[in-house]
Amino acid sequence: VSSLIAGLGIASAIAGLALQDMLKDLIMGANIISDEFFVIGDVVRYKEIEGKVIAFTLKTTKLENISSGDIITVCNRNISEMTRVSGRFVVELPLSYEEEPQKIDAVLQPLCQTVGEMENVKECLYLGLSQLNDSSMVYKIFVGCAPEVKYIVKRQILQQAYGKLREAGIGFPYPQMDVHLKKEASSAPAPQ
Repeated sequence: VSSLIAGLGIASAIAGLALQDMLKDLIMGANIISDEFFVIGDVVRYKEIEGKVIAFTLKTTKLENISSGDIITVCNRNISEMTRVSGRFVVELPLSYEEEPQKIDAVLQPLCQTVGEMENVKECLYLGLSQLNDSSMVYKIFVGCAPEVKYIVKRQILQQAYGKLREAGIGFPYPQMDVHLKKEASSAPAPQ
C-alpha cells in the first residue's frame, strides 16, 4: 500500500509538472478574455516585436508582425511581457546650427498641416526646437495614427521633410570633431 501511495505521489508530481505550463496558458487565456487585455485587431509589443493580434485561443495568441508580416504564436502565460501599442510617435529632425530657427519653422509648420491631412493620420503637431546636441539642433513633430501603419507614416514624413528642407536650402549636420593641437616650446633655435 505504501509503495502504491508513493507511486501515485510521484505520478501526480510528474503530471503536475507536465501540465503546469498548459494550466498557466489556460488561466491567462481566460484572463485575457475576461479582463480585455487586448482584442483582435489591437497592436501589441512582445519583446522586440510589434504585431497585430489576428487570433487567440485559451492557450495561444497569434500576432502578425507589422514590419515584416511574419506570423508569431505566443503562449498566453507570457501575457505579462506584452504591451498594447498606441499609434503615437515623435519624428526627430536633427538640423544644422547654421540655420535660422524662423526659416526652419516656416518649412516645418506647413509640412505638419500637410501630414495632418494624410490618410491614416489622426493628428500632427509641430513641437519645434526641443534639443540642442553637440552638432545639431533637434526639431520634433508629434504624430498620431493607426498603430499598424505608424512605420509607413513615419517613412512618408521623413521623405517629405527631407525634400522640403532641401528645397528651402536647409542643411543637415554631420558628426564633427574639432581637434586643437598645442605647440610645444622647444629649446632649440628655430631654423633660419
